[in-house]
Amino acid sequence: INLNGQESFPAAAILRERGIPVIFATGYGDSILGSEFADALVVEKPFNREELRRVLGRLPPLRPT
Repeated sequence: INLNGQESFPAAAILRERGIPVIFATGYGDSILGSEFADALVVEKPFNREELRRVLGRLPPLRPT
Protein backbone atom coordinates (compact mmCIF):
# COMPACT_ATOMS: atom_id res chain seq x y z
CA ILE A 1 0.00 0.00 0.00
CA ASN A 2 2.75 2.39 1.00
CA LEU A 3 5.51 2.75 -1.60
CA ASN A 4 8.17 5.04 -0.20
CA GLY A 5 5.58 7.38 1.30
CA GLN A 6 3.20 7.26 -1.68
CA GLU A 7 -0.01 5.22 -1.81
CA SER A 8 -0.14 2.51 -4.46
CA PHE A 9 -3.90 2.84 -5.09
CA PRO A 10 -3.59 4.99 -8.25
CA ALA A 11 -1.20 2.45 -9.81
CA ALA A 12 -3.45 -0.42 -8.75
CA ALA A 13 -6.45 1.29 -10.36
CA ILE A 14 -4.58 1.59 -13.66
CA LEU A 15 -3.55 -2.06 -13.52
CA ARG A 16 -7.15 -3.12 -12.90
CA GLU A 17 -8.38 -0.99 -15.80
CA ARG A 18 -5.95 -2.93 -17.98
CA GLY A 19 -7.20 -6.28 -16.70
CA ILE A 20 -4.08 -6.98 -14.66
CA PRO A 21 -4.79 -8.60 -11.28
CA VAL A 22 -3.57 -6.82 -8.16
CA ILE A 23 -2.39 -8.19 -4.84
CA PHE A 24 -1.67 -5.82 -1.99
CA ALA A 25 1.11 -6.66 0.46
CA THR A 26 0.48 -4.71 3.63
CA GLY A 27 0.99 -4.68 7.35
CA TYR A 28 -2.16 -2.57 7.75
CA GLY A 29 -4.68 -5.37 7.05
CA ASP A 30 -7.42 -5.27 4.43
CA SER A 31 -9.48 -2.62 6.26
CA ILE A 32 -7.29 0.10 4.72
CA LEU A 33 -8.36 -0.82 1.16
CA GLY A 34 -11.67 1.03 1.10
CA SER A 35 -14.59 0.17 -1.15
CA GLU A 36 -12.74 0.45 -4.48
CA PHE A 37 -10.43 -2.42 -3.58
CA ALA A 38 -12.60 -4.30 -1.08
CA ASP A 39 -12.42 -7.40 -3.30
CA ALA A 40 -8.64 -7.22 -3.80
CA LEU A 41 -6.37 -10.00 -2.69
CA VAL A 42 -4.16 -9.17 0.28
CA VAL A 43 -1.10 -10.82 1.76
CA GLU A 44 -0.24 -9.47 5.18
CA LYS A 45 3.33 -8.59 6.03
CA PRO A 46 5.42 -10.20 7.17
CA PHE A 47 4.60 -13.13 4.91
CA ASN A 48 6.40 -16.27 3.89
CA ARG A 49 6.61 -18.09 0.57
CA GLU A 50 3.73 -20.42 1.35
CA GLU A 51 1.39 -17.54 2.20
CA LEU A 52 2.39 -15.73 -1.00
CA ARG A 53 1.95 -18.94 -3.02
CA ARG A 54 -1.54 -19.39 -1.54
CA VAL A 55 -2.62 -15.86 -2.49
CA LEU A 56 -1.07 -16.13 -5.96
CA GLY A 57 -3.08 -19.32 -6.46
CA ARG A 58 -6.28 -17.32 -5.95
CA LEU A 59 -5.56 -14.96 -8.86
CA PRO A 60 -7.93 -15.21 -11.81
CA PRO A 61 -6.39 -16.33 -15.09
CA LEU A 62 -4.93 -13.55 -17.25
CA ARG A 63 -7.06 -12.46 -20.18
CA PRO A 64 -5.38 -12.97 -23.54
CA THR A 65 -4.44 -9.75 -25.35
